[in-house]
Amino acid sequence: MAPDDVVALTPLIRRVVAARVRDPEAVADLTQETITRIVQVRGRLLDDAVTPYAIVTARNLVVSHARAERRRQRHAPRLVEHRAVANPEDEVVSSEERAAVRAALQTLSPRDRDAILAHEVTGTGTAALADQHGSTPGAVAVRMARSRGKLRVEYLLAIGRVELPTARCKPVLLALSTGDQRRQQALNAGAHLLTCTTCADLSQALLRRRIPAASLFPPGVVSAWEFLGDLVRRHPGQSAATVTAAAGVAVAAVLLPAQLQSAAPQPRPQSTAQSAAEPRPVNAGGCATASQGAASGEPVVLNDRVLARLRSAAAERLAGCAVRGDRMIVRTVAADEGFWVSASPGGPDVWVQLTHRGESAVRVRSGQQVSFEGVVRRHGPGFARSIGLTGPEGAGELRRLGHHLAVPAAGLRP
Repeated sequence: MAPDDVVALTPLIRRVVAARVRDPEAVADLTQETITRIVQVRGRLLDDAVTPYAIVTARNLVVSHARAERRRQRHAPRLVEHRAVANPEDEVVSSEERAAVRAALQTLSPRDRDAILAHEVTGTGTAALADQHGSTPGAVAVRMARSRGKLRVEYLLAIGRVELPTARCKPVLLALSTGDQRRQQALNAGAHLLTCTTCADLSQALLRRRIPAASLFPPGVVSAWEFLGDLVRRHPGQSAATVTAAAGVAVAAVLLPAQLQSAAPQPRPQSTAQSAAEPRPVNAGGCATASQGAASGEPVVLNDRVLARLRSAAAERLAGCAVRGDRMIVRTVAADEGFWVSASPGGPDVWVQLTHRGESAVRVRSGQQVSFEGVVRRHGPGFARSIGLTGPEGAGELRRLGHHLAVPAAGLRP
């Protein structure tokens, strides 16, 4: 059989391949590859063996092609970078957060700023810093504690664009931030918080520094910290050219220190009559201020106003409060044991996480109305992943909120 006769086998080979492969382009490629291989070995084949050899070769190439295709499909996800598309709103918030970091750092003296960055970013110990500054480790630690307290206050003022109403406000906030009880008593900080709503709101963040950052600061701040932290961890040798990124990590550590200083300011002793006549402190009794019924031990009734608070920095005042939802609207069922609810169509929503040993038998659907009683719980950045919520939109929303409703599955009523 001459080479031209081998080419004459093309229709037969194409039929063999097309019977097993649907892609026309793959059929053409495999047919061409079969003919090429037959031409290469034609001189070693008898004329009667060429056609059977062509059929066997075509079948073998089809099998190899199928294996390669399955392998490609199996490993294709590895070629995709599973990263959520940057949200323009998050980019704006991240930019504002970096500006707030720079503004807060600029309020420190060069010596204190260098010490904070060296300790928090590069891990320089207090002993080494003491040698550099001709001081003692204890004195350096005290100085950095004061710097952290000042950074916390200045950062909150910058990120929230807060204008303090009186000259007394900043000393009170600094005393709260550093946990200096003597200074708090000297300034009568408790009485000041009763009369200054600005300081009362800021005090929530300053006195509860171990709770998730998402519940303290505006949405998007946590994601910016995570980005800057990863950057510095990947490049530990960052120089002064990357001080902005390093500062982001420093402030993240500054705002969430290792030890909780939970000492709250106490007002000066007053008589029983005076105490009964004056209002309760702003940073106490959060459940009572959310609902009139809560003051008598009743759960906070969920409505649009309360849900809006749960989506703001004021949510921290409701942490641990019992709540009741009547005919709440299920917006989206995004996990097996959790869903988003709102009090009205188009109103603010909140995440409900069912509590149950193992998987509950409760099933809800979007648009359904449910009633329940539960508790407001804080959660950290890893909460969404722990409940199986991995979508970039839902997981990011949970991380920004920092709070959810824990509801016993057995108490969910249609």
